[in-house]
Amino acid sequence: MILRAAIAIVALVAFFPVRSPGSLDPGKTRAVPTFIDVLVLNPEGLPQSDVAQSEFELLADGKPTPITQFGRSRSELNIVMLVDGTASQPLKRYEIVTGVTTGFLPNLQAGDRARMAYLGNPPILTNWLPTDRTAALNAVRPSLDRLPLESSPIWDTIDLCVQALQQVPEPRVLLLMTDGRATGNKIGLDDAERRALEGKVTISVVSEGGEWLIPQFVGSPDRVRSDVSLRRLADETGGLYMPDGTARRTLRAQMNAFAYVKELVNTPSVPAPLIAQIVSSLRTRYRIGFDGVADGKVHSLEVRVKRSGVEVRAPRLYVN
Repeated sequence: MILRAAIAIVALVAFFPVRSPGSLDPGKTRAVPTFIDVLVLNPEGLPQSDVAQSEFELLADGKPTPITQFGRSRSELNIVMLVDGTASQPLKRYEIVTGVTTGFLPNLQAGDRARMAYLGNPPILTNWLPTDRTAALNAVRPSLDRLPLESSPIWDTIDLCVQALQQVPEPRVLLLMTDGRATGNKIGLDDAERRALEGKVTISVVSEGGEWLIPQFVGSPDRVRSDVSLRRLADETGGLYMPDGTARRTLRAQMNAFAYVKELVNTPSVPAPLIAQIVSSLRTRYRIGFDGVADGKVHSLEVRVKRSGVEVRAPRLYVN
């Protein structure tokens, strides 16, 4: 009887192997090394470059999670700049050209790889730009002078750019200059965000969006904020959100012509310095590694820094 019981226990152990503490159910989920890039900004909005590993706290799915690796992210970027030149956005053509030619291209470094993307039907994605700045300018200028005025498939174009960035090493950066008014898309905002998370792509935005009044057949006009989606993409993927021009103006001033003119003078559309600030800031990030869950699902993340007055820009979600 005792012999039979012992044999039964051995059989059960063989059939249900003992897992080490913290291991995941095989065939369902497993732990894999996962990495995120984290930017810490001081109260002036500039990168904080002296934060130690001991000052970071990481929570995955709301639970404290050990940081397994820590260091500085590569300063060389693989970056795509997506430009909205359609009729709906408020930037003038020369402001767009200046943003790209004085804010983006001059701030690329020797180790960077860059491409341009333009909204259209279908969206346009260039080849990788030459490393020589003059050659890169000559490559993009003809397209900037002939930007399409048609629909604004922002989410489709983000997906196209993410697919291209997945073919190159991290850090992968997508930089948008748009008002956020999206039309003619085959996929939605949720899909675009998820694919960016899966592709480990950080989305940063120079926003020309704001609050708009849309006339209705009956009743008062509807108020719509086209920049909300842009801010969400930056927040969820750990990028930077920089409001420019229209995005910094209030709707109230538009009701008074004199006040509106005054506000136009005080808040002009000048995207170039914001583009330069984003590119520069993203070179000063920390690289944090942890054991993430690989189950194809979206998991929440929160990165904290034990230092007062700083802002942490890190992905709020991850997918493996």
